[in-house]
Amino acid sequence: MNKILLVEDDPRLRNSVAQMLEFEGFMVQAESNGRLGWEALDGFRPDVVVSDVMMPEMDGMELLAAIRGNAKTQNIPVILLTAKASRDDTRAGMSKGADDYITKPFEIEELVASVEAQIEKRSTRLSGLENLEYTVKSALPNELFTPLHTIMGLAEGLEEELQAGRNPSREDLWEIVYNVKDSGKRLMRHSQNLVLCRELMEQLAQKQQPGGSCIPAQEDFQAEVDAALRALVEDRQREEDFQAHFQRGVVGLPAQHFIKVLTELVDNALKFSRPGHQIRVEGKVSGAQHYLLTVHNDGSEMAAHDISSIGMFRQFNRRESKQQGLGLGLALVKMIAELHDCDFALESEEGLTVRVRIPLKVAAPPIIIDIPELPRP
Repeated sequence: MNKILLVEDDPRLRNSVAQMLEFEGFMVQAESNGRLGWEALDGFRPDVVVSDVMMPEMDGMELLAAIRGNAKTQNIPVILLTAKASRDDTRAGMSKGADDYITKPFEIEELVASVEAQIEKRSTRLSGLENLEYTVKSALPNELFTPLHTIMGLAEGLEEELQAGRNPSREDLWEIVYNVKDSGKRLMRHSQNLVLCRELMEQLAQKQQPGGSCIPAQEDFQAEVDAALRALVEDRQREEDFQAHFQRGVVGLPAQHFIKVLTELVDNALKFSRPGHQIRVEGKVSGAQHYLLTVHNDGSEMAAHDISSIGMFRQFNRRESKQQGLGLGLALVKMIAELHDCDFALESEEGLTVRVRIPLKVAAPPIIIDIPELPRP
């Protein structure tokens, strides 16, 4: 049974809402102000907090700040109830970490729908944490220790050769350099992805959307994008299979997040397609408000249940396709998309197509069609 902490100073409304939520099958603990609600959190451990805003002693905004500021409670969904109906008030609540905002008077069906939606979202995030725990126990040691063992083995072999007074051949030295560099790159990428994963999880929990923008097709930034893509494609010797084209647009993603989304999608396409199958990347302005990033590969398809269950550290067909990695690629893309209010969609038909619709920072100018003046009769 899911548990709801209801915090409301109006006794009639508090009792009425509590009874209706209990009738809907929830376990409810009701408190009359934010201070009592905060004190009840640790013992009751609710799945959702439903709180009024205007209350004595500690109001709803103060309770929200306390919940978001504590590591034990920061991931509990919070729904705010208020008689205030202005857009600014709603934005203020959402910007401080509220998960939903319901204006009084309201129908109980509206509140129940919001509660159920937040419970579902929380369940999805918890399943991601379970996948994280599984990865730490199984895949993570292998993915970190395998390249580390390679580096240590090569270093020890070289040390033995030098101690014995033997000079390795030039070819052997180049092979050592290549393998050490390749293993180091794997370690670096795994480490960076784990750090980024933690940052994104904290930003999503706190609803802290980082600022910044980038401009695809602008000379300096496009050179950085091209270099990142070239490194991926050349590493897998797929230059002949790869096409990319970008239109200019002021995209509402920080440069590092745009490049991360792009490189993870392209890396995924390279993993799930065979040489000779085309990979096409396109970035273009879509309407006046969005920039559409599309990555398509003609290789293997993804099952519908896999598409619907993308989450942290979730890999698909790892045994069959012999993937390397922690399974973070698409999950990181999905978290970045959620953080920046992007639409993220996958289609598995005649290959795999991933589309990310990103808000433009600056609206695209309207298209003006120049119609020549017709000669007068």
